[in-house]
Amino acid sequence: MAAPHQAQRDNAEIHNLPPISAHLYAQGVQQPAGLGRWMVAIVSGLALTALGVVMLPDGKEAASPWMRRQEPEMEPSPVDILARQLRQVPAGNVEARRTLHASMGHIFRDRGRYQEAAQHYKEASELAAGAADKSVALQHLGLVEMHLGHLTSAALLLSAALAAGGGDQAENSVGVLHTLGDVKLEQGKIEEAIREYTRAYSIAVQHRDLDESVLLLADIGEAWARKGHLEEAFKWMQKASGQLEVSRTSAQGITELVAAKVSSYLGSAYHLQGNAAKAMDLYHKAMRVQAKSLRPSHSDLLATRVGMARAQRDMGDSDGAMRAIEAIEKTLRKGPNEGPDLSRVLVLKSDMLRAAKQTRVAEDTAKEAIRLQSECYGSEDHPEIAVAIASYGGILHDSGKFAEAREKYEEALKMNRRTVGKYHPETASIYNSMGTLFQDIGDPVASFGQFTKCLEIQRGTVGETNPDVANTYNNMATVLYQQGRSEEAAGLLKKAIQILDATSAPKLSPERLLYEENLEEVLKSAGSADGSAASITADA
Repeated sequence: MAAPHQAQRDNAEIHNLPPISAHLYAQGVQQPAGLGRWMVAIVSGLALTALGVVMLPDGKEAASPWMRRQEPEMEPSPVDILARQLRQVPAGNVEARRTLHASMGHIFRDRGRYQEAAQHYKEASELAAGAADKSVALQHLGLVEMHLGHLTSAALLLSAALAAGGGDQAENSVGVLHTLGDVKLEQGKIEEAIREYTRAYSIAVQHRDLDESVLLLADIGEAWARKGHLEEAFKWMQKASGQLEVSRTSAQGITELVAAKVSSYLGSAYHLQGNAAKAMDLYHKAMRVQAKSLRPSHSDLLATRVGMARAQRDMGDSDGAMRAIEAIEKTLRKGPNEGPDLSRVLVLKSDMLRAAKQTRVAEDTAKEAIRLQSECYGSEDHPEIAVAIASYGGILHDSGKFAEAREKYEEALKMNRRTVGKYHPETASIYNSMGTLFQDIGDPVASFGQFTKCLEIQRGTVGETNPDVANTYNNMATVLYQQGRSEEAAGLLKKAIQILDATSAPKLSPERLLYEENLEEVLKSAGSADGSAASITADA
């Protein structure tokens, strides 16, 4: 009799795209046509007025560009206005040129054109005379370097920004530390990220900065969730939610985008816990605000959309999930497409294609994702590279290329241990994949050993009552069943189903149906008097 089917968990569990700092100006906010395009130029012009009159080459005073009436179709863009002003400012007016470069950097950053933003922020940092201006310019440059995926460079720039501003006493210290925490989180240095977030939170509380305080609480929770410590994650998320409630009755209040980001993070935590339905409700709540306020390719909005696609998949709507992922991919390909966002989406798409048995397309998609990561991250280690390599290994595994698959799994495992470390959900996922590989090549002892390592990590991170643990029990049961140890296999399958009960998994979820089918087969094979799946709960 054939062994029970083995659940294949996706290696592309991008639970949410990495957090993007919302603490430096409003990013990507869609202003009404006309007014919004002038606002940055107006602010910049006011700053220049304070610095001195901008002179035209013939010595006449430049008329304020926002005072001239023009037809809408002739209206210059903020970049056009600032570039013209920059050409008109004498080389000796260093402060005016610094202000203009910083303003242009903000515009390009808000549009997702990070490379051009970096050029202007670099100019601004070189023109900065005072320590405070130098610190702010380096902070902005570090932020766009992070968006581009240049994480080592970003960390160095942010550290320099903190030092230039005078450390924790600097006016911009909260923003610098917050972004530095984001960089550490992307690098997989989760404990360091939590330390930076906590340090920033203490200062934000002293400054009575409610937006920053709430965001930092949510980011600390997100960091714990990335590490797989969901109980700790929820504790911090609830603190953030509590401050949101308090803010509703305070005079200071809090921005809608901050509340939306907290909802998205909380949705991700529930998703990791296995409650896809609850996660979807929270993603929808975040999406309603973010879709109105952020540009389509903004990372916060993308994170929510990716979370919704994953929730659709996990709730059994594979076709809807694929349509959602393809829509996100289309959005990114139409935009500037700078940074790692497209590669993240392609990794998840390749895993969905793999699950749909579209192996050739999945392989091509995974290869493109890895190529884009190489262009973005260069020679730097990054946990997302490990995810992509492991996902590609899974495709090779499905194709029967076992030696090549094992090579990819081991490569991903080494990188994961260098970045996020052993006790991380993604490291457990790779051990799980190695277990299935050894099982497929007929080495049950090695297979069970890999599953045992996977289970050890899961118990120390996501906890005992998590769907991933249920999957591991199922996989271990298949090995025991093949060895003729049906009674032990049945016990593990019952545990797997109990976990799904505890996480309120739908009765018709693919995982539940698989585990019940496997248990029924094991019980029948063992000659059980009652081998029906209907008796599972009673037997357990």
